[in-house]
Amino acid sequence: MSSITESTNNIRSADARRRPQILLVDDDPSIIAGLQRNFHNYNIDLHVAFHGFQGLSEALAWEPDLVITDLQMPYASGEELMQCLSRIPKTRCVPIIVITGRTGVTLSKRMKSFGVTAVLEKPLRFDILLSHVAEYIHVEKREYPPTDSTAETRGYGS
Repeated sequence: MSSITESTNNIRSADARRRPQILLVDDDPSIIAGLQRNFHNYNIDLHVAFHGFQGLSEALAWEPDLVITDLQMPYASGEELMQCLSRIPKTRCVPIIVITGRTGVTLSKRMKSFGVTAVLEKPLRFDILLSHVAEYIHVEKREYPPTDSTAETRGYGS
């Protein structure tokens, strides 16, 4: 086998083993902490940003497989973040899940225009979020048991 073919196969193998990358963008420290605690039980790399500008920077640096974002944040809103991501070729097709305290038909239609795959209402249940995440990336539990067996059904944010 040629060295080029071997090199290509090694890259594919390494990429196949890469853990899914999720970017979480929210300005609420309690939501960030709760989701970090729950995602820790899965073979997922979670990157955190506390506002839209930081979220955009993280998205460009890490090229996430999925973005979870709040809408109302300082410096740049979730909508502004989604507008930017939809205009950049390497982030244009990244699935986006919105977590928000706001609801309504108008909001849902506007979110769909940004390519949002789901709009979840706060308070957020992790098991529901996880089911939406699993539609777009491979979700695999870590080998060890979670430290808090009730954490997956606990709600976050209000």
